Amino acid sequence: MKIRQFQIACTLFLKAAFAVVVIAVPKPLDAQMQLYGTIGNRYADECLQPVNGSTQAGAAIVLEPCTDQPVQQWQSMAATSGFANFRNQLSGMCLDAEGSAANHTPVQQMPCFPSDPKEYWAYTFRSGVDTTVFSGIAGSNPAFCLDIPGGQKTPGLAVQIYGCNGTVSQNWYYTGLYAAKSLIGSISSIAARLCIQPAGRSTAAGAAIVQQPCSSADDPAQTWTVVAYKGIYYHYVNQLSGMCLDAPGNGSPKNHDPIEQWPCNTISNEYWVYNPVKPGTTGPVFLYSGKAGSYPNFCLDVPGGQNTPGLALQVYTCNYTVSQQWQ
Repeated sequence: MKIRQFQIACTLFLKAAFAVVVIAVPKPLDAQMQLYGTIGNRYADECLQPVNGSTQAGAAIVLEPCTDQPVQQWQSMAATSGFANFRNQLSGMCLDAEGSAANHTPVQQMPCFPSDPKEYWAYTFRSGVDTTVFSGIAGSNPAFCLDIPGGQKTPGLAVQIYGCNGTVSQNWYYTGLYAAKSLIGSISSIAARLCIQPAGRSTAAGAAIVQQPCSSADDPAQTWTVVAYKGIYYHYVNQLSGMCLDAPGNGSPKNHDPIEQWPCNTISNEYWVYNPVKPGTTGPVFLYSGKAGSYPNFCLDVPGGQNTPGLALQVYTCNYTVSQQWQ
């Protein structure tokens, strides 16, 4: 993991993960985070979704009674320092203030562009605490907030941005993981000195995970969010596709099984454990596959330690060579 802001957070996560491995005590359930969540307003007792469950760009974002269905599930994707995107699970599009930094600008869904300020949102969600959601449009934070027009409770009402005023119309809760910028970074091989990403920058399920020259910028195709999932296990979520690092296939892993991206879910194919090569340090780590309870037998691996751009990654019996070391 060629780690930028990720380095500090990874250090803390690594220490925690290593401690869990040593004492074999799983994390409490309240430490587990949901990848997707609803964005709701307690005053209106309703949740955000695209109008009529639309998957079309430009569809208005409206309030409807909360259902926990994919149409109301949103993934927080870290965008830039202090801001994140919200990606809808059904449409794959992002919450967007498509217009000017002004009162009554409507909120809709648009294709996700992590560098677009119209899709920047800042918030400080904590369990049981509602908060304002600031729009980053035109660098306005904290001038404009996600808002219910007139404080109405009408199902189907389209939401907007409006000057932040601290009213109940601007207080929201989110039940998913807050993807803080410090929890993301690129993943690079010690052997190849290349970074991992979906082949061809694909956003399709099943796309192979390959190595390519590391971008000098925060390239979303090479940026991964670490999500605490279950016990010692974590998901790695690609910033461009919103999909998880996955060791596909049935049963236990075997040597040369390829790595791909797949929609994030509860299958063990997407379980990963990371531990430092040298315990207690912030240097390279091993990425163990938790597929079918195989941890710690199989590791994320660069075939033959080759430095060929475009080479697809695999899992392979952990041998602790540089081909299995990441930073």
